[in-house]
Amino acid sequence: MAYWLRRLQSRFGKAGRASSRGITDDSMTISERTEATDAVGLGADLATNLRNIKEIVGGNFDIGFREILISRDRIKAAIVYLDSLVDPNVVERILDRLTMGTFAIEREGGEIKPFDTALRSILIPEKGFRHVDSFPAFWEDVSMGDTGLLIDGFEGALVIESKGWYSRAVEESSSEPVIRGPRDGFVESLAVNVSLVRRRIRSPHLRAEKLTIGRLTQTDVVYMYIKGLAREGLVEEVRSRLERIDTDSILGSGYLEDFIEDTPFTLFPLVLNTQRPDRVAADMLEGKVAILVENTPEVIVVPATLNAMLQAPDDYYERATFGSFIRLIRIVAYIGAIILPGTYVAIVNFHIELLPTALLLRISASREGIPFPVVAEILMMEFLFEILREAGVRLPRAIGSAVSIVGALILGDAAISAGLVSPAVVIIVALTAISSFSAPTYSAAIAARLLRFGFAVLASILGLFGLQFGLLVAITHLAGLRSFGEPFLAPIAPLVTDELKDSIVRVPWWAMIYRPGGREPKRQDMGQKPRPPKSEEPSD
Repeated sequence: MAYWLRRLQSRFGKAGRASSRGITDDSMTISERTEATDAVGLGADLATNLRNIKEIVGGNFDIGFREILISRDRIKAAIVYLDSLVDPNVVERILDRLTMGTFAIEREGGEIKPFDTALRSILIPEKGFRHVDSFPAFWEDVSMGDTGLLIDGFEGALVIESKGWYSRAVEESSSEPVIRGPRDGFVESLAVNVSLVRRRIRSPHLRAEKLTIGRLTQTDVVYMYIKGLAREGLVEEVRSRLERIDTDSILGSGYLEDFIEDTPFTLFPLVLNTQRPDRVAADMLEGKVAILVENTPEVIVVPATLNAMLQAPDDYYERATFGSFIRLIRIVAYIGAIILPGTYVAIVNFHIELLPTALLLRISASREGIPFPVVAEILMMEFLFEILREAGVRLPRAIGSAVSIVGALILGDAAISAGLVSPAVVIIVALTAISSFSAPTYSAAIAARLLRFGFAVLASILGLFGLQFGLLVAITHLAGLRSFGEPFLAPIAPLVTDELKDSIVRVPWWAMIYRPGGREPKRQDMGQKPRPPKSEEPSD
């Protein structure tokens, strides 16, 4: 009983205790400390401000406090920064400008405003600064690598930009490689990622709006769109879904997905994840919205469709005929990754009359002495392959691929030699795995990997009728899914004939007059099909 009384007291009595105990009580919970610190302002007394800041942040080894005297009047001031996030050269320049640059400033009749104006003019050569009047706003900038300036007699504080943390160099995306196309990919720096998109879309109508999400992490999230091309309803929906997120931490784009998806309990991803700036730019030119998260190289694009998840940049960088060919192969492989194991189970168990006699005899001979039914063989080998795939991902990159390949060969050969599985099952599992690798979007490939287990079980119960029933349920489920209100199976269901030019196949660029989405459907003028030059008639 005492335990539950303490729980109720901690849940409903936070505000009163937080305000009465101040901001230094070690017994406070994180919610109580946050509530107390949010009410701390930055007044005109330097000693009080420094004392409050030190009490709140505690004894962090990387936080720096430098107290200095500025101007002829020897006004007390202090800078606050985090060693691990600032550029030390910028901090030294700030100190030099404050101590030496302000020496010529004199107060006029004790007024602080002229001094404030002169101080700003001295700091203008730095990258930028702004004025804050509360501790939460002050610490938000300091924790991002800026330097806070507190001056005795000056209300609030100035925050001077001094970021200098390490950022990974821009390099090609490892999960979405291309044969022909740009090699740059997103990194963990939000500013770099925004610049990669702006390099491709130089329109003044490109908008990049920022939010801060996460009470503890204070993660910057930017959503980008083209004003006048993206529907205002879509932009407002993205903004509202992001603003209503109230959680402690956002450490990556995957955290946001669970908060903003239309249907949380589905195997299929309802947002598109990519590490390629060119793909993000192409989607934004179709009226979509991109969501960029600090400290993660994956960018979310909404709305998403299954058709878009089966498209790859190579489809557009190659000629239309070859791009359509590889896209068709990819779609067939993706469907095969879902239904191939179930089809084998259904035919061997229920519909052997569909097999040629020679092939039937060969399969029957290979299954002689196998102690497990066909569906058990399939499920066991698929499960073992998933273990090998996961082990290859978690191992160091230098040996991960080698271990997964060698492990698959050894296990497959040993299972056949031991008479646990038939060679045909190993071939089916290998073909299924190779087909699942053809999906250009990792999230879509995961859906196929999970669905094939369910289809194999249905086929073992009802044969091809179970397979048909599973396909009917899957298609019905896909038809009912929405991504930010847009049909997930568009342009197939509902059928939009103008958008079929970039669905199963791709027509040449000069024939794609209309874009698949956006407020302005027309993309370019007609009549741009290339033609050979007219031959000149011979002169008499």
